[in-house]
Amino acid sequence: MDFGGGHRSGAGHPYGAPARGDGGAAGAALPAMLRSWAAGIVVLLVAQSLVDRTLGEYAVTPERVESFGWRMVLFHIPAALCVALATLAAARLHREPFRGSPAAHLTAALTVPLVAYGASLLMIGSRTDMSGQGIALSGAATLAGCAAGMAADLVMDSRR
Repeated sequence: MDFGGGHRSGAGHPYGAPARGDGGAAGAALPAMLRSWAAGIVVLLVAQSLVDRTLGEYAVTPERVESFGWRMVLFHIPAALCVALATLAAARLHREPFRGSPAAHLTAALTVPLVAYGASLLMIGSRTDMSGQGIALSGAATLAGCAAGMAADLVMDSRR
């Protein structure tokens, strides 16, 4: 069965699609970004689940939640690590030639953590009376995680 129909424009492609000099970048940019976002969502959910399961069951007590240092150790530092992993996963799956555009690459890597932070503010804010300090520390943890994930991505790129 000949899918290409013998047309010269389909040469080199198994299904007879027109050959493109840019590797199909115009039509493939959105799927590449969606793949990055999906990876970021999965990694963020799995990492947060593991952190909640381990720390939530064994380390969180009412006395520790009242202490600033313990809140940092139990909530904000693990959140930053989860965000860093999700950012790194999304950045690593954003493949060439789309990585060449800084705006597209940052959008692919940072959308999931930033949207998750905004969604958590909306959900938590509607149920509890969250302090300004808690919001600021959550935001700082999210930004630190994003920066760490992007830095790790740059280091991995420089080693190739």
